[in-house]
Amino acid sequence: MKLKMNVINLYQCDSGFETSRRVFDYHYMLYVHRGKGRYIIGNKTCPAIMGDLFYVPPGVENTILADEKDPFLLSGIEFVSQDQSSESKTALAGLNHKTNILKNSFLMDTIQQMVKEYHIGRMYSSQICSSLLGSLVMKLLQSQITGEMEQDQIKGQILDYIVEHMQEGVTHQELSAAFACHKSTINRILTAATGMSLKNYLIDLRLKKAGELLKYSNKSMSEIAELCGYRSSIFFSRQFKQKMGVTPLHFRNYSGNMMQP
Repeated sequence: MKLKMNVINLYQCDSGFETSRRVFDYHYMLYVHRGKGRYIIGNKTCPAIMGDLFYVPPGVENTILADEKDPFLLSGIEFVSQDQSSESKTALAGLNHKTNILKNSFLMDTIQQMVKEYHIGRMYSSQICSSLLGSLVMKLLQSQITGEMEQDQIKGQILDYIVEHMQEGVTHQELSAAFACHKSTINRILTAATGMSLKNYLIDLRLKKAGELLKYSNKSMSEIAELCGYRSSIFFSRQFKQKMGVTPLHFRNYSGNMMQP
């Protein structure tokens, strides 16, 4: 697939910014760096938030509607296909109209590089931007086929949820309900991401937090136990020694000595 990028911009919308109904004779992508609002593609209105990447084929009407309080910072990417083969046309037709790439550092970095390279405008910038665009599109297609994008998004959301709620504890049933995933799917995602079960991952998070509090705070053992989700300071001390090899008090004293000049 050979693509040629014509333009990529970086545009800060005003509050309530709205375009007319537009129809392009080239391929178009819209990336939301930040802000929120709506993007209408054909007869479909899509909520748009940070990390959303939209694709609009030639000849399809589209309209941008920015939020009044949190307007968009956008990049519009205009490009054409220089490969008229049926395989290339089929591939582009298979692009999702909307994908959130916030958890995919490769795609986000590629867009940032394209914006920077285009606006610097050095020798070969046009060719470099077109090559980056080709990589972006191929990675999007690969992710759609393998389901990698969806798995990455779910994985990140699950891990963030566990970290946020580790103090009160998290169960498989709670995660299954929150993310509409079977327990076995939750286990598979956690094992692939952390190498641990949910129970052991929670313990690991709590003990890491406890270690930071022991090193860098003067909080009591009971306060630290409560902040890390333990109902009993005795159980906290027992589990800490079991996993870390020393008592919390010994860890605090040893760490304090290590921090001395």
